Amino acid sequence: MKSLNYTARILILAYFFAFLWFPAASQVVIPDTILLTLKKEHPRLLVNSLNDFQDIKDRAIVDDFLKQSVNNILANADSMITQPVVTYEFHDGLRMDTRKIYSRCYTLSMAYRLTNNKKYADRLWADLDAASKFPDWNQDHFLDCATLTHAFAIAYDWLFDVWTPNQRDYLKQQIMAKGLMQGIMFYDKLLKPNQFNWADIDHNWSLVCNGGLAIGALAIADEEPVLAERILKEALSRYPKAVDKFGPDGAYCEGPGYWGYAMKSAVPALSVLETALGTDFGMTKIAGFSKASLFFVSMGGANASSFNYADAIAGKTRAIELFWLADKFNQPEITEMQKQYALEQQKKGSYQQSPLELLWYKPQKVILSKLIPDNYYRVAEIASLRSKWMDNDAWFVAFKAGENGVNHGHLDIGNYVLDNQGERWIVDLGYENYNVPGYFGDVVKNGQRWTYYRTRAEGHNLLVINPDSKDDQEVDAKTKIVNFKSTPEKAFGIMDITEAYRGKATSVKRGIALINRNSALVQDEIVSDKKMDLYWFVHTPAKITLSANKRTAILEIKGKKLLAEIVSPKNGKFEMMDAKPLSTSPQPTQNNKNEGFKKLAIHIVGESNVTIAVEYKGVDKTDRQKVIPLAKW
Repeated sequence: MKSLNYTARILILAYFFAFLWFPAASQVVIPDTILLTLKKEHPRLLVNSLNDFQDIKDRAIVDDFLKQSVNNILANADSMITQPVVTYEFHDGLRMDTRKIYSRCYTLSMAYRLTNNKKYADRLWADLDAASKFPDWNQDHFLDCATLTHAFAIAYDWLFDVWTPNQRDYLKQQIMAKGLMQGIMFYDKLLKPNQFNWADIDHNWSLVCNGGLAIGALAIADEEPVLAERILKEALSRYPKAVDKFGPDGAYCEGPGYWGYAMKSAVPALSVLETALGTDFGMTKIAGFSKASLFFVSMGGANASSFNYADAIAGKTRAIELFWLADKFNQPEITEMQKQYALEQQKKGSYQQSPLELLWYKPQKVILSKLIPDNYYRVAEIASLRSKWMDNDAWFVAFKAGENGVNHGHLDIGNYVLDNQGERWIVDLGYENYNVPGYFGDVVKNGQRWTYYRTRAEGHNLLVINPDSKDDQEVDAKTKIVNFKSTPEKAFGIMDITEAYRGKATSVKRGIALINRNSALVQDEIVSDKKMDLYWFVHTPAKITLSANKRTAILEIKGKKLLAEIVSPKNGKFEMMDAKPLSTSPQPTQNNKNEGFKKLAIHIVGESNVTIAVEYKGVDKTDRQKVIPLAKW
């Protein structure tokens, strides 16, 4: 009965959310005159008035977390004052270092509003003046230009009454000339040869670039309404299409890493629409956006480390934007998660506090048990299973089907990561260096991007069938999680990933299960019309010790141990390999050396119908799983 009630609750919730009506991106209507409802007074970006800054000070008197956060912001601001002013720097020859000026605009502006101490405004002016004298804001890599436009807009607006008329005019001219007018060049397609036009794409570049320009336009809209109206029409007409990428369930196809990057611009942009215009024109009601926060945290396992599929590192599934999303969509559990993470980091003394936390943190009554432990996200075709929320020692496994050809995608259909005892045992190696030849410019079938180990299937926790120098999964493959179930006894997802191995097998299915919330099973069923040369790979940072018969492997990290056991096939054996390409694979010299990682492998030759099942469990767990066909799970 317990299982029935649990399953029923999940199904009822899923049914309820599936049939709630939400507008599609195409149903968001931007009015002909956007500035009709513009609030004329400053500040109007992210805050409603100066009273919002006073409210922070008032709440900090009774809220210990907020009090410590205020102290951290002021300490950061004092540190910034001692640093050299910003310079025109490119950290890799392509991307400008915009982080300093962005951080200083927010932090020093907030510090002034909390203290009225002119030293913060004076120092910020020195940085703004230095950045104003840059020859350009790197419009060729427009993410930088948009970020600086965003940063200048905040400094202009939050300290509007502090700047002299000449200073305000000076800042406005920079926002217009180096930011907004550069954006119009892209909207009008007045580009240099081979210049990348971000204007009409629908991934993170749209959210960052269009969002930054919209924020810049709203900062000066009362003084420059013609230019602001033009920018807003261009930017906001494109924004819904990018927000729609979080639909229908909140997942982001570019991965949690780019979720964080995209939201760093999307949330301020949407918030600014509300505070400056009184409406976001229904964009936050686009299907899936209200669930984006749950997707992000559900992709985190031990230590909140993310399932870093696509071009990403295993970053934290915590972000200040969660405070805004949780408040907007009444998700107190998300607020509490972000708060607890921030408190932990504050205690360690390593937390880079953001001024936006002071605005967006709104504590609410929390019942963490409301969070569903297992989550499946349609369209993106990603899922995660866990034994318990907010427990570093819990079991966590996340996996994906979906598409290979998405922006920042890898040949990684079927890939997964696995956490337990506070460690990540099965890892995704992450992205290759962005500056290696052909990494972004050659993403077609047999393109140069797919010659790098970290983008190939063999560089993930996947099957490789009949390896050669070509793509080891199909670039245009589109696959689904065809069965997903969550009960206390067993939670699982089954992926039909046949399309990823088109021409190499007639059927490939992978099932991943969390059994009794204390072991994980990965089971592959591969059928071909000819005999195969088949590899099964996982990557791990652990020390690997194989048993005498090579049917089990003990993984060890920091004295902690996990057992991997081959359940099927009967003749299967583990072997250890370096995390590097097979001899038949491309061998670009730019490949990451992957130091500190090994590959646990199973190699099967000459079979046309194979089931590979591997169970991960505690070393003291002696019972062994039986092989049950995926069709009967």
